[in-house]
Amino acid sequence: TLSTRSLFVQAARTRRSGGEAAKRPNMESCKQRINTHKRPFLLNVFFYRKFIHPKVMHRPTRKLNSVSITNT
Repeated sequence: TLSTRSLFVQAARTRRSGGEAAKRPNMESCKQRINTHKRPFLLNVFFYRKFIHPKVMHRPTRKLNSVSITNT
């Protein structure tokens, strides 16, 4: 019979090692990669004192589509 301890050790060995994780620290998950194509545009709005600075960015290509600056 297998004990729960031996099953845990086998499962832990199948995960990425510390050295392998250090080589690729910025690896995106599958959900993050798919999310960029489901919602391709990102709206960033910055508020600085009396100025509003919105930007629209295309996420898959990381290109800026439009920028505007307003005074309030």
